[in-house]
Amino acid sequence: MRTHWLSGLVLLAGLAPPLLAADDLSEAKPYDAVSEGKPVSKAQAANLAEAKPRFVEPIDYLDYVFVASDRPVLLRLHVRNNGRPYSTAWDDYMQKLYTYLDKNGDGKLDQGEAERAPTTQFLQFHLQGAIGLPYQATKGQMAQFDSNKDGKVSLAEFKEFYRRGGMATLQFSSNSNRANTDAVTKTIYKRLDSNKDSKLSAEEMTRAEAALRRFDLDENEMLTAAELMPGGEDTNGIYFAPGAGMGGPNADMGFLEVKPGAVDGVSGQVLARYDKDKNGKLSLAESRLDKSLFEKLDTNHDGKLDAKEFAGFFRRDADLELIARIGKIEQKEGAVVGFLRKTVGPLQALRTEVFNPSKRAMPMAGKVRRVDPAALAFTLGDAHIGLSAADQQFAQFPRQFFEQQFREADIGKKGVVDRKQAMSAVFLTQIFDFVDHDGDGKVTQKELNAYLDMHTEGAGSRLQLTITDEGRSLFEVLDEDNDTRLSLRELRTAWSRMQPLAKNASGLSRQEIPRRLDVSVGQAQRRVRVLPGRPARTTAAVRLKGPPTWFQKMDRNQDGDISPREFLGSDEDFRKLDTDGDGLISTDEALKFDERAKNTKSEVRNPK
Repeated sequence: MRTHWLSGLVLLAGLAPPLLAADDLSEAKPYDAVSEGKPVSKAQAANLAEAKPRFVEPIDYLDYVFVASDRPVLLRLHVRNNGRPYSTAWDDYMQKLYTYLDKNGDGKLDQGEAERAPTTQFLQFHLQGAIGLPYQATKGQMAQFDSNKDGKVSLAEFKEFYRRGGMATLQFSSNSNRANTDAVTKTIYKRLDSNKDSKLSAEEMTRAEAALRRFDLDENEMLTAAELMPGGEDTNGIYFAPGAGMGGPNADMGFLEVKPGAVDGVSGQVLARYDKDKNGKLSLAESRLDKSLFEKLDTNHDGKLDAKEFAGFFRRDADLELIARIGKIEQKEGAVVGFLRKTVGPLQALRTEVFNPSKRAMPMAGKVRRVDPAALAFTLGDAHIGLSAADQQFAQFPRQFFEQQFREADIGKKGVVDRKQAMSAVFLTQIFDFVDHDGDGKVTQKELNAYLDMHTEGAGSRLQLTITDEGRSLFEVLDEDNDTRLSLRELRTAWSRMQPLAKNASGLSRQEIPRRLDVSVGQAQRRVRVLPGRPARTTAAVRLKGPPTWFQKMDRNQDGDISPREFLGSDEDFRKLDTDGDGLISTDEALKFDERAKNTKSEVRNPK
C-alpha cells in the first residue's frame, strides 16, 4: 500500500461547507454543560450565542460537476447522518467539546483553557477508535487558535483550528484499482487479438474459451480476475487525500468541485475540456448541452458561450440530485421496499435515492437504476457511476473498553479512581488528565460518562466519502451475472455484451469499454462494488423454485450450468437434457426435464 498526498485525488474536497468566519454570528440556545450536568452561566450562554455560526438551515449537500465524455453534468449529493444534515452532528460535538474546556463558564476560552484542548492528531485517532495514544494537549498553540489576537478563543476560532488540522465533518479518500483492471484487460486482449488491430471482434471472441483455458489454474471451468492477472493477487493502491477539504479539482477522475463564489475558475476548466477548436468559446455542438439550456446561457445570442456566459451553467438547479443516508433512518425519510429473490425479503429502507422533493423536471433521474436498497447506479457518457451508503456506523468510539479499564482500576468500587489506582489500567492513565475535568487528581464515574458520551457522539458525527476508480474493465463487461467469475457460458456469449459497446463492426477497442467510478458514503474508508444491473438469465420459475437437487450436486463450480465434464451420466443422456444443443445443461433445461419425467410417471400410473 502506498500513501500519496495528492490533492488532485480529492474528488469532492472543498465541497463541504467552509467554516464560517468569526463574524458569522447568530443566537444560540444554551445547553447543559458536559461536566457535572450544570447549566451554563448567563455570560457563557451570551458568548456562545455570539460565537455560534449562522445557518438558517444546516448545509447537507455537496455540489460538483462531472466532466463526462460527451458533456458536463451538474450533480448535487445530499448527505444525512442519523436523519440530520451531515454537518449538524459535527457542529454539535465541537460546541460540546468547547464547553467542556470552558471551565470558568464565561463562554470564551482563555489561554489555559484553549491549550488544554486535545491536539488535532490525538483527536483524529481518538475518534477513530485508536487505543494507546496518550492525551496530547495543544500547549504553545494559542496563537494558532486566536486568529483575531484578542486573547480569547471563540467557538468559530476553535472550530477553524481543527478544520485547518484536517478535522472535517466529511472526510475524503480516493482509491485507484486501474492498474489491476488494466492488467486483466491486457491479458484478455493479448490472448484473443489475433490480428493485432487492438480490437476484439466477434470472430476472435469465438476462440475465448479455448484461448483462456490455460489460465484456469484450479481447473474449475471458471476464470477469476486474479487468475488472469500476473501475480494473481489484488495489489490495489490506496491513495489518501488531505482530510481538511483542501485538495484541488480532480480532472483525471472527471470531477471538479463547485464552490460558492468560485464558479469562474471551474467554468474556465470545464470550458477548456470541451473547446475542441480552442477559440475560448463553446458552440452548441461542442457543449452537447440541451438547446434550450444553451440558448438561456447564451446571453448575447451569438451562438457561442464564453467563460462568463458558461458560468451560468453552475448557477442553476443540478441536472441530478441524489441523497445518501447513514445511520438510523426514520420511516418518513426513506421509502420502505422489499426485494424479490427466492421469497419476498425483509423490508428495508432506501439509503440512496433520487432527491427531488419539489417534483421539478429532472430528466436525468430516469437514468438512475436501483441496485439494492443501499446502492444506485447510473451512466454519464462512457462512465458508469455507482453510489452506495453504509447501512451501519463503522467508526465507533471504544466506550466499553474504557469503561472496563475504569472498573478494573476502581478497586474499592466507589466510582472514583485516583491517579495511583489508574496506573493499574494503563490506557485509562493515558487519557486521565483529559477526563479529570475538575483537575482534582481523581476521575469519577460521572466525569468518565460525560467524557465518553461526548466522544461517542463525536465519533458518530464524522463521515467518510470514498471514491474508487475501477478503470475500464473488460472482465466486468463479460461477467454477466456480476459474480466476479467468468463461466463457460459467459465466454461463449461474450460478444452479445461487447457488440453494443463497439462503434463499428471491426471490434471493440479498449477505449470503448465503459469506465467505472464507485462512490460510497459511510463512517470508514470503504471500497464498494456497485455494478450495473442486468436482467436475470434464469426464468422466474428457477429463481423461485431453485434448481433440482441432482443439478446442484453436479454443478460443482456453481455457475448455473452443467458442463460435459461435470455431468455424471452418459453422453447420450447429456444430449437429451441439452435441448438447445449449446454444450451446457442450464437450470431451465434441468427443470423442464424434471417436469417431463414427472408427467411421464403420471401417465404410467394413470393410463387412459
